[in-house]
Amino acid sequence: MSEHRVPSNRYFLVLLGWLAFIGVLAFTVGVQPAMYTLAGSLAVLALIRLAVPNADIPFIRSRAFDVLTLLALAVILGYFANWGDTPAL
Repeated sequence: MSEHRVPSNRYFLVLLGWLAFIGVLAFTVGVQPAMYTLAGSLAVLALIRLAVPNADIPFIRSRAFDVLTLLALAVILGYFANWGDTPAL
């Protein structure tokens, strides 16, 4: 019997690479563009979650919960991105 991981290791490598990209973006360009990029990627993930059939994703939570959570996090990050470059007092 072969081992079949769900999600696959490739998923974790892509996620790690994207988070590393966001970190490099935050240090090189600024926190505000990095937060907008992260918020945008969460919104794209929500749209992908809406488009992917239920049979392709293991059922852990409902599709509506996943989409609403991703969109809420995207809106919150987009809102707080305005203060990303604010100097500490």
